[in-house]
Amino acid sequence: MKTDALPLTHRLTILYLATPLAIWLLGWLEWWFGAPATLVLAWALRDVLRGPWRVSISGRDLALALVALAWVLAVPAGGVFGGEFGDWIRNRAIFMDLSRGGWPTHVTDHLGDDPPLLRYYLGYFLVPGLAGKWFGPSALNWAVPLWTWLGVALLLRLFTRGLRAGVAVAAAVLLIFFSGMDTVVYWLRYALFGIGEPSFDRLVNMGWDWRPNRHMPNNQLRLDWQSHALTLAHSPHHFLAAGLGALLLVQLRAKTRFLAASGVVLAACLFWSPLATVGLLALAMAFVVGPGVRPLLKWQNLVVAPLMGGLVALYLTAGGTDFDWAWLPPFYESGYRLAADLALAYVGEFLLLAFLLWRLRPQIVRDPLFVAVWRCFCLRRGGFSDSPKG
Repeated sequence: MKTDALPLTHRLTILYLATPLAIWLLGWLEWWFGAPATLVLAWALRDVLRGPWRVSISGRDLALALVALAWVLAVPAGGVFGGEFGDWIRNRAIFMDLSRGGWPTHVTDHLGDDPPLLRYYLGYFLVPGLAGKWFGPSALNWAVPLWTWLGVALLLRLFTRGLRAGVAVAAAVLLIFFSGMDTVVYWLRYALFGIGEPSFDRLVNMGWDWRPNRHMPNNQLRLDWQSHALTLAHSPHHFLAAGLGALLLVQLRAKTRFLAASGVVLAACLFWSPLATVGLLALAMAFVVGPGVRPLLKWQNLVVAPLMGGLVALYLTAGGTDFDWAWLPPFYESGYRLAADLALAYVGEFLLLAFLLWRLRPQIVRDPLFVAVWRCFCLRRGGFSDSPKG
């Protein structure tokens, strides 16, 4: 029977991103509000989730699942509490508080009489935290790797969509170790300003920080390789929200059924990573340039998306007094040096690649996705991301 249902992998991805939001509505809000809000969320997503759920697994799917498993096992999420990654001090604390404390969860190690509410984007944490709450904290040893592996497997499946088995596996491996053109910026800085010290040792380190490092002599730059492998290792919530959200937006941008509820999906991503959602919003602008605004003017986007996004934003900002970010962080005391360094970042990390793409395919400059990616890059370098892990 002919159907216009979305592909199963895309529906599973939407369900993966939205499930933590539903758990939060039910488990953290008053029942008289949380239960109806969860029903509204489910009703808003019913059309995009509607379709056959018969799963057929091919050898290609198994190979990608094994690549995803190997990747997850190599990062702290796979060993749960292993690895010397600073971010996992926080991640472990969140998982343990969710498992041991009541819901809504208050910070357990606070020294005051009125422990504060755990206020964090919990999209990645709630499902394993729920398992720990039901079965005890020891359940985190299987819940965290399993939940992470499911997200990474969906991401690789979407990323390699339409590729043959061998090519798909090669593309998945390339994605793991892919990085940007940050090394070009590094060499330009060294050639023009004498900042940094070119060395093979720094070139092969795992990580990337293009800002002056106060812990290095003469304020030198540290050069490391910031690949997706490191991003998943440090911040799986940012990586999964950005990767899965972007692939959904790109691959379903012509699907009217998805466009009608795309705002709800972005609200779910907001619960995973506000930082990534800023970039996804810029990417979603391509919808207006492409199919136009009319497919977006549905009750899901006009009513449910602002409701869900507003609840998440209210939770994340409740009690907040300061936000340490700026459009142009003061990397240098000299405004000239800051402007020059920002220009080098634009040239090395985007414009050079954009020029090469334009030479190969001149019409790309009229592609809405190309324009949207440019806007995402400007937002990232403009100061929303003050960390390579963001």
